[in-house]
Amino acid sequence: MSGPQDKVVIVTGGARGIGAAVATRMARDRAKVVVTDLFDEQGAKTVSEIRGLFLRHDVTSEDDWKSVVEATVERYV
Repeated sequence: MSGPQDKVVIVTGGARGIGAAVATRMARDRAKVVVTDLFDEQGAKTVSEIRGLFLRHDVTSEDDWKSVVEATVERYV
């Protein structure tokens, strides 16, 4: 199984706690990381430490999902 190197990953709930740890690990393994969450300040802090992209995202919103996917593709594809 190949690792996340050079892949794009979206980590929902990635602003803090387990999500932030997952985002940090993915970045360490050289993935391109998009962190999404409702916690703007913590999300910005997380991505500043890993050089990723933070997007405000309510996972229950279909429109938010569309925006996240569009922004991710625009940035990394």
